[in-house]
Amino acid sequence: MDQTEQERIFYDFLSITGFDMRNALTPLFEINRRLLEDLEEPIYTKEERLEFHSFINDHLEQIKLLIEDMVTVSHIKRKRGAESKIDRAGITRLSVQTDLRTEVEMILEKSRSDSQESFIDFEPEHILVDAELNTQIILRNLICGAKFAGPGSQMRVIGRLEPNQSSVLIGVQVRGVRASKERQQALFDPVSLYVATTLVGAHQGTIWTECEVDKQTTCWLRIPLQQASTKAQSR
Repeated sequence: MDQTEQERIFYDFLSITGFDMRNALTPLFEINRRLLEDLEEPIYTKEERLEFHSFINDHLEQIKLLIEDMVTVSHIKRKRGAESKIDRAGITRLSVQTDLRTEVEMILEKSRSDSQESFIDFEPEHILVDAELNTQIILRNLICGAKFAGPGSQMRVIGRLEPNQSSVLIGVQVRGVRASKERQQALFDPVSLYVATTLVGAHQGTIWTECEVDKQTTCWLRIPLQQASTKAQSR
């Protein structure tokens, strides 16, 4: 992907993220108006008010995730001038780890689709990585970006701790897609793939896609278990 194409997708990412944020915000103003009216003269039951609050919380969580994506990608984009990796050298911090399987389970639960089965295939079952590797944002974009595979498809999220014990191989695989090679190769939403590629590259990882026509498409990524600056501090 050349520089011009990267720039185009980056601006598409900003545009789509802004559009999604506006869509998530708009109904909240109406609900807020209704709840203010309810303060003056109660018209809603307790159950209805709880439904309103649940709706508000879901939309606020969606907005929070969109902001996280925008801030993280923009931060990396700004740092790309002289150096492509995220550099936090000189910053003293505690190494916080996150469980990849738990992250995947949470993402699949929130993006569950009745038309697509999902499976988790991890060996070992729990793989801990540095929380600053942004794996949740990477996986959320790949998993949600492949939701458009259509009814009858299956999603399998694969995790393998590599023999060197210092990196992990992750695959987001969609099976059962009956389509042309071109459509299978374009299975992952380009904006979501851009976010994932940007973050993986910033952490000195690699990402690629493999396609078996009329069978499955897999987006693979290999990232270190720890960010470079964390490794240096732990020595």
